Amino acid sequence: TKAIASSLEKSGLIRSDRAFIHYVKKSGNDGKLRVGSYSLSPSMSVEEITDKFLKGIGETKKFTIPEGYTLKDIAQTFSSNNIMTEDEFWNIVKNDPLEEYAFLPTASHDEHRLEGYLFPDTYIIGINSTPREVICAMLDRFEQVKSNLPENKSGLSEQEMIILASLVEAEAKLDSERATIASVYINRLKEGMPLQCDATVIYALPERKDVVLYSDLEIDSPYNTYKYKGLPPTPICSPGLKSLQAACQPAETDYLYYLWSK
Repeated sequence: TKAIASSLEKSGLIRSDRAFIHYVKKSGNDGKLRVGSYSLSPSMSVEEITDKFLKGIGETKKFTIPEGYTLKDIAQTFSSNNIMTEDEFWNIVKNDPLEEYAFLPTASHDEHRLEGYLFPDTYIIGINSTPREVICAMLDRFEQVKSNLPENKSGLSEQEMIILASLVEAEAKLDSERATIASVYINRLKEGMPLQCDATVIYALPERKDVVLYSDLEIDSPYNTYKYKGLPPTPICSPGLKSLQAACQPAETDYLYYLWSK
């Protein structure tokens, strides 16, 4: 409090550092003023300035990550909104152990490592938040959502269920379709059939496409579910809540196909 009071007085924001210290201590807020970046004015009262310091992270910035975004999409969003550079983002994805998150897969330490785990939502962050703090906020949100999901009745492991949810997210057009689409993939897995999910092929391509061509189906990638049976190695995008719920509890059907009507 003393250091903050001195800084405020030197900046001309308050007339007396002693008066500020006295008010903060008398109001029971000594030691409770939070670090952050704040817009303050000499016209503000000591009470108003103190109240600002008590409310968290100071000046904020808001960003939104839609459902179905890939890590590449998220990196570009961060860069265009001046939240972090793409290099800073990929450095954390590839190199930061993030050991506090036990749900993260341990097998993959490459550019796919956090795919599917940065939860799509609207976030409010401090303007001075570090790149790691931003990513941790998204992982914290994922953990919160995951802990409140219904019982996993898919027959898959937790990580496999999240991969399935990402396929559902990429393929579904309506919420009412998600559980049925999940059931199609579950049934194909049980039958030993390739999933033949176009979205996984698109994910494997160097450049994103809206339409998959027959020639694209020849790409040699573990994400090509026309060539390789089973689920892809990682999620292919960030699934939202509805897709995660559908993957946890797929509909009970005997469907092996679904067809989009035009």
